[in-house]
Amino acid sequence: MKSKTFQKYTNGLEWENGSIMLDLDNRRHIARPLTSETAPLTESKISYTTKTVYVSGPYTQGDQMENVGKAIDAAEKLSRAGYAPVIPHLSALWQMKYPHDWGFWIDIDLAILAMCDFIYRIPGESEGADIEMEFAKKNGIYELVEDHGRYRIRAIGDE
Repeated sequence: MKSKTFQKYTNGLEWENGSIMLDLDNRRHIARPLTSETAPLTESKISYTTKTVYVSGPYTQGDQMENVGKAIDAAEKLSRAGYAPVIPHLSALWQMKYPHDWGFWIDIDLAILAMCDFIYRIPGESEGADIEMEFAKKNGIYELVEDHGRYRIRAIGDE
């Protein structure tokens, strides 16, 4: 049975056997709700002083759900390293319910990026990610770079 909260916030998405079913590009994706069994409580490194990292990378080029998956994978690694990742790719659900043009999303993404401590760039061709990197550079937001399994901070454009 669906809760009223679930119905309110997922109007338009299909509910099936305890999971949200998303139909993207005629492919079905399952989003299972978190429970104490699927996501047991663990000690977190995240606190109110944790540095935020904006995860930038391809979204519209190629397979969008694959790109979202890569962003989530990057965010998971960042969170395990003690950072609080921000994943703009997750707006895919918002876009499915309320479609907006590209300009709408880049404006929101840059507003969110402005509040972050660092930016992490996933490799791949992306006009939006290139704009985000340039914005970060102009606004003094440093890049977080993975280097042999560890992260280091550098000014954008430095090698």
